[in-house]
Amino acid sequence: MAKNIVISQTPYRICLGGASDLVPYAERFGGHGLSAAIDRYVTIVVRRRPDEKIVFHYALGMQEGERLEDIEHPYVREAMKYVGITGGIDIASFTDIPFASGMGSSGSFTVGLLNALWALSGIHKSPRELAEEAAHLELNVLKAPIGKHDQYLAAFGGICELVFLRDGDVEVKKITLSPAKKKELEDHLLLVYSGMPRSASAVLSSVFDRVAHQDPETIEGMHRFRDTGERVIQALHNWDLAAFGRNLNALWEIQKEIFGSSNDRLDELIAAGKERGAVSALVSGAGGGGFLFFFCPDTATKEKVSQALADMGAAAYPFSFTEEGSRILFAA
Repeated sequence: MAKNIVISQTPYRICLGGASDLVPYAERFGGHGLSAAIDRYVTIVVRRRPDEKIVFHYALGMQEGERLEDIEHPYVREAMKYVGITGGIDIASFTDIPFASGMGSSGSFTVGLLNALWALSGIHKSPRELAEEAAHLELNVLKAPIGKHDQYLAAFGGICELVFLRDGDVEVKKITLSPAKKKELEDHLLLVYSGMPRSASAVLSSVFDRVAHQDPETIEGMHRFRDTGERVIQALHNWDLAAFGRNLNALWEIQKEIFGSSNDRLDELIAAGKERGAVSALVSGAGGGGFLFFFCPDTATKEKVSQALADMGAAAYPFSFTEEGSRILFAA
């Protein structure tokens, strides 16, 4: 049954072990990813209007129009077109993290928006359907130089090993940790915002093109990135947190080399964290800014690192892992 107002909530994620999901790479070689949904969300409210206008409120302002073509935000415009809603709607987006910050924000937004729009139409979609539809919009319609990692994590939630198959399918393997182990892993991780927004597409477009043109050096680097990410996954399966931390360092070195993910600001933050005792650090997502996380040997070290980075203008963001993916909070 169609609804008049719907609220969806969709988690952001921490990319714990890299993601070799860029389409031209995964289609040729297959890939892996390890990520965890966290209790930081994008919340989307959609409601019907008594007229045919479209009004969209979000962090950067407001857009409105009489037709879909009047809406400049491509994700909103294309999601509405895909679902078959052409007008008479208010859409509002609220986020728990800064814009363009490397936490899978575009994937979470697209999954959450589709979930809300379908629910407004009285239609329930499974996590896999939402992930595939969001990936279709981002990859095929909007031509983003990315993969399917963020959409799947946003839709499914939890701590997931994602396997990107060459035929385009994605295997979702949820990693179930006891409450004690989950808390232990959370206690080791410090999530920090660098203060710099960045565009994932801007960071990834060059790598995407080099992989698509089969540049040997880039392909070899992607192989190393994938293989190191698999070692991070295996360390988590074995609950060898020392190996987990060591391999994060190796992953970051490859990410810097292949993706050009670092800059002076990130280098300074990571150096300061390691000087205070952090074992390793990794920039979440494509890099270039946004969020980064540190693996610390204990909570005392975590507190020292947090304070040092706060003095440098990099705020810590406390978080917990969440098992739930995108969900409908309210519909009436």
